[in-house]
Amino acid sequence: MIWNDVELFNVEEIEETGAGIRLYRFPKNILNKIGIEYFNRYVARMTTGCEIRFVGEAMITLGAMEEDGYVEIFRGDFQCRRQLIKKGEKTSIQLSYGQAIDKYPLKYNMQYSKDVWRVVFAHDFCGVIYDIDKYGQLRPPRKDEVPSKTILAYGSSITHGANSNLYSLSYLARTGVLLNAQMLNKGMGGSCFCEKEMANYIKTAECDCIMLELGANMIGVFPPDEFYKRASYVVKCALNTGKKTVLISPYLNCKDFSSNDDERNLSEEFHKLCKKIASEHKDLLFIDGKTILSDVSQFTTDLTHPSMLGHNIMAEKLSIALININF
Repeated sequence: MIWNDVELFNVEEIEETGAGIRLYRFPKNILNKIGIEYFNRYVARMTTGCEIRFVGEAMITLGAMEEDGYVEIFRGDFQCRRQLIKKGEKTSIQLSYGQAIDKYPLKYNMQYSKDVWRVVFAHDFCGVIYDIDKYGQLRPPRKDEVPSKTILAYGSSITHGANSNLYSLSYLARTGVLLNAQMLNKGMGGSCFCEKEMANYIKTAECDCIMLELGANMIGVFPPDEFYKRASYVVKCALNTGKKTVLISPYLNCKDFSSNDDERNLSEEFHKLCKKIASEHKDLLFIDGKTILSDVSQFTTDLTHPSMLGHNIMAEKLSIALININF
């Protein structure tokens, strides 16, 4: 989306309010149709992986709703800093050239032009824009200044970026770097329920490849037959776009370590249902999630979310699994 001479990446709609300009990863008309309680709809409103991108110099003023959060500032591939955005406060950030990367020749291939400012929102809050004060002319990045391919990723809290100390170090962001692709983060922490409205949105999204990490949030919340029905519809909608589509079964999680046979078997049943869906679509690439997050030492203490090391290893394994996909 282009707004006020900047690109708002991973943003479907904006809303101008007295509390700033809200950025929405999903169309507003589906926000209240996602999930089964307030928390799910709150997650849908998070500005996870949204970016403000432009070439030029400016002072941007940001805010946070509901909770504090962080943004990361990049010039192209180069990280500048991380900035805390506090709820109820306006935080102004000056973005001006004149760093070392402007003084020395850089003779290697980069994903992004070093002239492109990227203000990247972390995964766990709702950021807003109060103002962009232009110090001269601004423009959105050109196509040749950003990666040429875009992957949409829908999934659970791990895809959302949970437990990554920096959003840029989440497995999804790192996979994008390794594949030289932009990642549209449509992760839904604790809320990936494969709703019909979400599936229909995915069918319309602008991207080159669709990656679906399905099942983890639905284990024990929906019966297996309902998961199969919903997940099948999401997959069909994705495949009907004609774009390369990847289905990832649930990553290894705490239920797989349970001493309760019923809980452990239920987790395995959801895994098998993903395999069944994959077997029904010859154009679908299937990845066994337990081969991507496979070592208990790569978890945090909740035995569900990867540690920082886990995120990094996941990105390496997933990028290898996807490197030959022609999208």
